[in-house]
Amino acid sequence: MSTDTAVPGVYIEEDASPAISVSAGATAVPLFIARFTPRKSELKDVITRIGSWLDYTTLFDSNEPSSATVTVRSTPSEATAHNDEKTKRYTYNYEIELVDPPTASVALRLYFQNGGGPCYLYPLATSDDKHRLAALPGLIDEVGEITLLACPEPDEAYRTAVYGALANSLDKHKGYFLLADSANGDVPSSVSNSAQVAVYYPNLMMPYTRTLGDNQVAVTGYTDGSDTTIATLADLLKANADFAGQIDKDLAEKRNVPLSLPPSALMAGVYNRTDGERGVWKAPANVVLSGASDVSVRVTNEQQAELNQKGINVIRHFSDRGLVVWGSRTQKDDDDWRYIPVRRLFDAAERDIKKALQPMVFEPNSQPTWKRVQAAIDNYLHRLWQQGALAGNKAEEAYFVRVGKGITMTQDEINQGQMIVQVGMAAVRPAEFIILKFTQNMSQ
Repeated sequence: MSTDTAVPGVYIEEDASPAISVSAGATAVPLFIARFTPRKSELKDVITRIGSWLDYTTLFDSNEPSSATVTVRSTPSEATAHNDEKTKRYTYNYEIELVDPPTASVALRLYFQNGGGPCYLYPLATSDDKHRLAALPGLIDEVGEITLLACPEPDEAYRTAVYGALANSLDKHKGYFLLADSANGDVPSSVSNSAQVAVYYPNLMMPYTRTLGDNQVAVTGYTDGSDTTIATLADLLKANADFAGQIDKDLAEKRNVPLSLPPSALMAGVYNRTDGERGVWKAPANVVLSGASDVSVRVTNEQQAELNQKGINVIRHFSDRGLVVWGSRTQKDDDDWRYIPVRRLFDAAERDIKKALQPMVFEPNSQPTWKRVQAAIDNYLHRLWQQGALAGNKAEEAYFVRVGKGITMTQDEINQGQMIVQVGMAAVRPAEFIILKFTQNMSQ
């Protein structure tokens, strides 16, 4: 609509062209896949967002009891072996098998203790559920906010199944970064040689007191010649208090045995804290860890030298500092993507720029649009450079943005509705660029 300017004055015309700016989004929002126990059945098959430990305890069970089985060998003494059952005398030997509940709650508590913020949970009771594993990548894509992936389960077979389900999503430029765990100093085969994966070793030892009532202790094989059925330690306490007390004493020692947990959940907290305090371009390493008492293996310098060759990041114990993350490598052994902060910086830039380009769909694929896109991305990269994310004494040494006919696009590509933008960033050294190419489908 034209403006009538017959009368002197100041007139305003609104420009209907969409504004474009590139904003920095969240960089460390993890999804944890583990044996979480939802309090409501409707949470079993969905990805759930929580903002705090209080949210978690409201929606999920955080204090499941342990269980134990005592297998008793009841042997009649030789002197009474031929007596009837009621007059026999027995000697007893026993073995105790302690079964811990799912440890996902403990891992999540470590995440929050080490700087974790809002995150997502996907409860997966068993890794044999092929249908739910197959559905997982699609569910992750629907959320849109997730950037980190982790499976903090001690069961190596469980983790292997989850890594296999996630592997294809890591190489499709979706910006997901997997924090994987190594059971024995080896790289999980399904995610080896990927720039979108960081592997951590060894396990962390956690102080842990198990909740274990007498009714949670099953007893099998006990007999004393009576008709009384002994199925639990509570039953045995009534029938043979001395023997039950001996078992309970052994159980007391096992109740406080430290728990061995993979470090990926804790590391997700470190990523979030480091990103918030310094930026995604800062390595999540040389950080002192909280909540864990020790590591399952104290790695030496010589051992770490070998693990570095595999791209495995080690958690070290130092006498003057405690537990420290002492590595920041991806699984990609090349100069471009060897280091975690470089890969994650580019992941963040790709996400932010793609999101900013969405309003440009159906805009004219012409010079004015290209200039607006170039200016918006240039401003975004300039801010990164000023914050110290990019190398270079001058802006032109730190980054470039290119878009235009004969520069990044041919006339055929323009006719096909493609707007191609090239972005270069000096992630490590001035004047050395890793090239990203963005293609935005425009209206035909």
